[in-house]
Amino acid sequence: KRYITFSCQIFDGGLTAKASVTLELNIPPDGGQLIIDPPNGTSPITIHQLQAVGWRDTQLPMMYKFGYYFNPAGHYDSSNTSKLCDFSFGTICKTSLPPGEPSSSYKIYVQLFIRDGNGGITNVSVSVTSKPQDFNSNLDLYLENVK
Repeated sequence: KRYITFSCQIFDGGLTAKASVTLELNIPPDGGQLIIDPPNGTSPITIHQLQAVGWRDTQLPMMYKFGYYFNPAGHYDSSNTSKLCDFSFGTICKTSLPPGEPSSSYKIYVQLFIRDGNGGITNVSVSVTSKPQDFNSNLDLYLENVK
């Protein structure tokens, strides 16, 4: 546990007033990781399993939210995050992912938010390669199977 103390001292003529308050800090969850299986896929065919593993916090319960964002530089921008699975007690989200942009080698960033029982939040991002479906090869495969 971590604490912070605020103190105040006021002088007025010959009088002195003192006050202090000590607060326990809410340290957000830590120690875990986001595992994505498989780490590469074809949109929208591949179903990815996103899993929050090993997160710890003393302020229970913890909740998890999964999302993704596009960014060639890999920097998080909350205005560009799309939700996959909203905050819940579930540590697993199974979903397909959209294709990444060719300019970023089809990378998208999957993001996990972990929130403790007092509202402390931390997040982690992992890059995934998500290529668009090749309709020509799938059409050829389909036609081959129809024969």
